Amino acid sequence: MRRTGLLISSAMLGWCILEVSLRAATGTLGGAGSAVGAGAVAAASLLLLRRAG
Repeated sequence: MRRTGLLISSAMLGWCILEVSLRAATGTLGGAGSAVGAGAVAAASLLLLRRAG
């Protein structure tokens, strides 16, 4: 279960980084707030899962 959580959190963080990067490249950073927020949640989740193990 912990491994699954790590994989999901890592994938979510990677997706958020990709989305913000693409928005920066196209100049549409105005709507990136939700991706940044989701990335922060994924990063916190990853940190907690790694500390628990």
